[in-house]
Amino acid sequence: MSLLDLAAWHPSTRRRRRSSRFAQETTWDPGGDLPAARVATEWLVEARDDGTCLVRMVMRGFGTGAGWDDELEGMAAGMRAALHALASYRTHFPGRPAAWVRVSGAGTGAAAAAWDELTGALGLAGAGPGRRFAAGPGAPELAGVVERAGDDAYGRSLLLRLERPGPGLAELYLLGSGGSLGFQARLYGDDRDEVAVRQQPA
Repeated sequence: MSLLDLAAWHPSTRRRRRSSRFAQETTWDPGGDLPAARVATEWLVEARDDGTCLVRMVMRGFGTGAGWDDELEGMAAGMRAALHALASYRTHFPGRPAAWVRVSGAGTGAAAAAWDELTGALGLAGAGPGRRFAAGPGAPELAGVVERAGDDAYGRSLLLRLERPGPGLAELYLLGSGGSLGFQARLYGDDRDEVAVRQQPA
């Protein structure tokens, strides 16, 4: 619970299916011309009889001004991607600890061109869910299966289930129209720490 900095925890056994509710309220400062505002998040985790669980999440923002509408929609898009990554983790790597690799930067030209260049080098041009991929010569050692592809007003993203350089999950993303690119991977193999060190840029 400490990872979420929870303000409240309300376990319940009143229903046939056991559930727990987590609530959090924080101050969100988006920077720029928008003032800081309050954002409340509520999680409901409900256990099911087949050993799975249902996770519901509700976010509410209390900012003012038209710019906050876009800010909250962008946050919602990011949380949808995060929940897909959580589902993939629970499906393929439940309970395994991870080692992280993170790389970010900006494209040298138009955002769409930067995305196309990066995905092309990694064997991911036009990739959709279920497609297998392998990076080409001169690119980082990456191969696996596409779990999810996202493309909306707030950016583009790919969720990847890795086989090389080791078992893991990775996210490739382009934020907005400014050309800000990023890659992050969570590696779950027994040698995850050593592999993560080798994959970090010099």
